[in-house]
Amino acid sequence: MERITTSFGFGSTAAEVIEGVDLSGKRAIVTGGASGIGLETAKALSAAGAAVTLAVRRPAAARAVAEDLRVSTGNDTVEVRFLDGRIWLRCTNRVRFVERQYDGARFL
Repeated sequence: MERITTSFGFGSTAAEVIEGVDLSGKRAIVTGGASGIGLETAKALSAAGAAVTLAVRRPAAARAVAEDLRVSTGNDTVEVRFLDGRIWLRCTNRVRFVERQYDGARFL
């Protein structure tokens, strides 16, 4: 197997990694997308044109974050969905969630 190398390292940001990538027409579901690394990931994906769903435990708190993302990235396709963590733990439940809510997704 050939080793894959990149110019990215521990200090690389999500925005640097995704620079130049067009995700228009793609759906990304980001768990924990209202804070921390999930928020930075959601911001980068949204800036690249992806329709982003913030799958969170506290939707009311995440709505303001989603609005900030829409304004800061110019992407109106950022939304918030409740995610029951107890159900999300099983992989089959994740697939069913995506199938029910969307016509599939490109990123989880």
